[in-house]
Amino acid sequence: MRKTSNKEKKTEFTSKPTETLTKSSLSSRKTLWIGITAIVLSVGYSFFLISCSQKEKAEQADTSTNNVSLATYVGSTKCQSCHTEQQTQWNSSHHAQAIQEANSQTVLGNFTTATFTYNNIQSRFYKKGNDYFIETDGPDGKLTEYKVSYTFGVYPLQQYLVQFPGGRMQAIPIAWDSRKKEEGGQRWFHMYPDEKIDFKDQLHWTGPYQNWNMMCAECHSTALKKNWDPEQKAYHTEWKELSVGCESCHGPASGHIEWSKAASKETDAKKGFAFSLRSGWSSDWQFADNAPIAHRVKGPNSAIENVCAACHARSSQLTDGWNASPADEFTQHHNPAVLTEPLFWATGEQHDEVYVWNTFHASKMYANGVTCVDCHNAHTGKLLASDNALCGRCHSPAVFDTPKHHFHQTATAGASCVSCHMPTRTYMGVDERRDHSFQVPRPDLSMTTQSPNACVSCHTEKNNQWAAKALDKWYGNEWRQRPHWANTFHQASSGKPNADQALMTLAKDTKQSAIVRASSLSLLRREARPEVIALAQLLMQDAAPKVRSEAVKLLETVEPGERWRLANALLDDANRMVRMETVAILADMPAEQLNDTDRQRWGRALGEYEQSLRLHSDFPSNSSQLGVLYLRQQRWNEARNWLLKAIELDRKFEAGYVNLADYYRLTKNDVLAVETLNKGLELIPKGTDLRYALALAYVRLGDVNQALPLLKEAIRLSPDNVQYAYVYAVALHDKAGPLQGIAALKQALQHLPNNGDLLSLLVEWLIETRNFAEARSYSEQYAGLYPNDPAIARWKQMIP
Repeated sequence: MRKTSNKEKKTEFTSKPTETLTKSSLSSRKTLWIGITAIVLSVGYSFFLISCSQKEKAEQADTSTNNVSLATYVGSTKCQSCHTEQQTQWNSSHHAQAIQEANSQTVLGNFTTATFTYNNIQSRFYKKGNDYFIETDGPDGKLTEYKVSYTFGVYPLQQYLVQFPGGRMQAIPIAWDSRKKEEGGQRWFHMYPDEKIDFKDQLHWTGPYQNWNMMCAECHSTALKKNWDPEQKAYHTEWKELSVGCESCHGPASGHIEWSKAASKETDAKKGFAFSLRSGWSSDWQFADNAPIAHRVKGPNSAIENVCAACHARSSQLTDGWNASPADEFTQHHNPAVLTEPLFWATGEQHDEVYVWNTFHASKMYANGVTCVDCHNAHTGKLLASDNALCGRCHSPAVFDTPKHHFHQTATAGASCVSCHMPTRTYMGVDERRDHSFQVPRPDLSMTTQSPNACVSCHTEKNNQWAAKALDKWYGNEWRQRPHWANTFHQASSGKPNADQALMTLAKDTKQSAIVRASSLSLLRREARPEVIALAQLLMQDAAPKVRSEAVKLLETVEPGERWRLANALLDDANRMVRMETVAILADMPAEQLNDTDRQRWGRALGEYEQSLRLHSDFPSNSSQLGVLYLRQQRWNEARNWLLKAIELDRKFEAGYVNLADYYRLTKNDVLAVETLNKGLELIPKGTDLRYALALAYVRLGDVNQALPLLKEAIRLSPDNVQYAYVYAVALHDKAGPLQGIAALKQALQHLPNNGDLLSLLVEWLIETRNFAEARSYSEQYAGLYPNDPAIARWKQMIP
């Protein structure tokens, strides 16, 4: 936010639509995922970016031969006659078994009258004839019998799907551990045993956040269309193939079949497909001049990355039915998450369940042209070689697979390349996944950022100081000097404003990966400062779509007219993700202020964005953001309709109540705003945003006495929230005098010692009360953070 004067800040009792609740922030105490999900992120004004432009897709398709743009799906069984080996490999893969009809061949769990107890509920697993059943707690908490319709996944765990009315399929959270018994498997287990989730919890298995259609289906079936009907609150989900088939990666194959029948096949290098997934590791990678690491002699096939990223990235879905051309630029149909906490550690390594692509995209491996299929068999999903032999294909074993490099005894865990460079993290209870950022262990960064490293993750009895000394002994001190952005990211995530300059420098460094540069922009404070606006203008022209999309968001606090002038050109950007971010930023632009040409451009982009939000309005957050979109455009009836839909989808969706209350505020009905927020607090007693919004509502009604305890409790529940602390201090100042406000600011600064807004207000009030000694001390602290702020010179004149 922009710097404001003391006078402006004292009257700044306003609110804006609450940030969208993402699936990762659903509850700080819980992260319940089912299967491989496409994760939805908040963007721009926290709107979800989902769009669909079939016209553009058709224009981008290759129509040169065989009418591939009109290709249709034929099913994996049609591939077998010509591709027997590949079909056999695929049949054994996790892709082929991603979801299957429940029968004696697919169900792995013990359904011989087995039981499992969780949170005092005993669930039973049994058969009736050829059908499989689970008796467990239903949406009312009572034991209910459910027939298993589908198996979900195969290894290292298998879940089971139950059909509900309205086309819903829900995932039972009690899963079967399909690992070998000696590995701890062959048992029923609850994926999140430390939680106590009952039927009242919004994360209960019968609720929306354990719904297959919404959370998982996109990546577990071929050419899936969710087909959510927001009016009927029902799904009409359909797919071309139940599981992940050949055409999930290769696209519709009818053109390929026609090509295979043609007398002459030399005329189409893509063999009837819209794109080629050719990869030639043996020919594309070579050792030269006795170099210890191979290098590419031919650039990588970007289609491979785009195909894999669609399901192996932490991202939000932008389109429906993107499988029709899965090799399109990834960000044409998905918006990947940036490498920020808490999804990722400050080092960019995996923390939450983020899958593979995001970390891999930041790696040196990716920068040097490595693709997924250089290491993985595309049809089985398995590695192309075992243990260090895989790495030895490109990294000379004589140099790297030796104690002179890894300093561990040969054939031990420490001598394994992946132990140091791809440490594991366990998700869903038993699923160990390796980090794909391929970093070297940095215990020095762990000391400052609290991120893990492979050394102490393995040597659990040791600490980072021990690990750092070991590396010093092996490699000297040079390893500490290797540049890394972890400290900058950590400082920015911790709210330290002195990180801004380093973030801006990093964002402009084209030697860094696009996702690292985009991540630095996402961490930059969005204030309408000249240097921030200049950076946005520069990077909105960047070659990387993700950088452009994050750059345009820097204009969030710029006045609407100027924001339009700076950003409107990106409404015509070739990349869908960039266009959608731009629409979100410009959503409150009054159309009547535009000329005819711009009004048409704006209307077209806005319509696309609006339609895309409806596509995935089964997410309570999306329905809420549709309401927020209409609020910003003063389309009051539509706004209220969608905000109410969000709460209907999830009665404990906190942002829904806050945004609905904002609708009442904007339509001059603060009484209904208070009623709405109080209703939300009844259902969500620890809702800090609800308390804050309710406090503001009481202030608008002139009842500061009601507001103060709400603000105080919000701060107790969330002591690191600057906005809560700031407004509480201002309210105390106005109600009880400056000394009370000063005390509140000092207490807040115990948690946020370097926050510029709190410090500047404290200096102003200390000068106001003629406490010049303390004012001088805090002003000097502020000057160390904001050396160029004009307020510093003014304070020097006021402090004797």
